[in-house]
Amino acid sequence: SHDASDIKLFIDLFTNIKQYWPENKEELPVLIDKMIDNNLATNNSKTVLLIHGYPEPIYEDSYLYKFFKDRDYNIIAPYLFAPEFKLTKEEAKKYIESKLNNKAPDVIVGVSMGGLIAPQIALDYPTSKLVMIATGPYVKTNVEILNDVVLNGEPKLLSTVFRIGKSIPTWLYSIFYKTFNHPKVTDSERILVEKHIRENWSCVTSIPVEEDIEVASFLASTDNTELLKKLENKTIIFAGDSDIMMPASLSTKLNDFIKNSKLIISKDRLHYSVFNEKNYEDLDDFLSN
Repeated sequence: SHDASDIKLFIDLFTNIKQYWPENKEELPVLIDKMIDNNLATNNSKTVLLIHGYPEPIYEDSYLYKFFKDRDYNIIAPYLFAPEFKLTKEEAKKYIESKLNNKAPDVIVGVSMGGLIAPQIALDYPTSKLVMIATGPYVKTNVEILNDVVLNGEPKLLSTVFRIGKSIPTWLYSIFYKTFNHPKVTDSERILVEKHIRENWSCVTSIPVEEDIEVASFLASTDNTELLKKLENKTIIFAGDSDIMMPASLSTKLNDFIKNSKLIISKDRLHYSVFNEKNYEDLDDFLSN
């Protein structure tokens, strides 16, 4: 004999009840065991916030995503080029907080441009562990033309550059990409590089020019130097010695500014390949201590 409020409490507790509903009463004990196991697993799982860079989100087949998925983390990975908000520090933080839905993340990961946003979030969650990948306190590439045009260009110039740039074919973009990045790869790895370049270019061309200009403005105006000195978060920083977009020298500055941090610089890693399965052990050790 239960009233309606008891039934509601039961349904609220086991949110996945419908998928387990038994066809006959003999299955009821099995149903209860499954619901309890499912609810405990959900409640006990840790949460990681993944903040991506430009232009790609963090794909489910990426080394980073698979790392946390294989360890049963609840993954929150907001898309930063969504049309419903403008990419400023304040708006990005508000948007990400809405995705967290009042849940404190156990781990905050910032990749490239996302590493400029991650400290803004980490400041509010000092017990969260912070993972910074291929990023810095601000942006300064080793390609001066990018610094001059993208970081210092006027909006009208940027609009023209982005519109012309997006019109080039993939094969030409591939040549430009490899000219600047000089990937040192084996024949078997070359296929993965070409796949990355195609995906990267597909993402670039899918982002509206107006969003590109917002990104450029955000990058040019962000310097987290003073904020980083305030962070209490336990932090690990991954950098690549061949990264020209976010050079290892910027990661070294991160390590200097964040009081409780550890820096790992990997050899022959480009911007997109700073973190891979060879870093799993380092990240496991960091998260377990």
